[in-house]
Amino acid sequence: MTTSSIRTDRRSNTFRTAINSLYRNRRASIRRSTDIATNVYFDKHEPWFAYLALGIILMSIADAYFTLYILERGGEELGPFVNYLIQQSEILFFVIKHFITAIAVLFVLMHKNFIIFKYFSGYHGLYLMLVSYVILITYEFSILIILSFYPN
Repeated sequence: MTTSSIRTDRRSNTFRTAINSLYRNRRASIRRSTDIATNVYFDKHEPWFAYLALGIILMSIADAYFTLYILERGGEELGPFVNYLIQQSEILFFVIKHFITAIAVLFVLMHKNFIIFKYFSGYHGLYLMLVSYVILITYEFSILIILSFYPN
């Protein structure tokens, strides 16, 4: 074997690989048939995932505003942790709520192709988050409508 035929593994320089991954994202789908049975991370995501994540974040913002508005009108927060945050500061409540929501969305988005419990994947998790927020905001909106008919 000559020295020209000996090649170094291109992945051996982890720093270069990390830098290249910032602007050369290439893995967008499963490449091998053996990867179907395993959990695989991808560099690229379909654009509609960004819209889905943005929708979840916007509904989280609407939920926070509706919650604060209902509390101003005489409502009561039943969650002890959220109630504690609101008692400390409304800004603290807002920041921590959105931090937790953003981290959860990012985590689920990163694991969108991971299979959990044999049938449940990250895809399902994103849709579950979306549907949960739709139900929650519908409920809060119905409370706001009732409060508009029966002011304090």
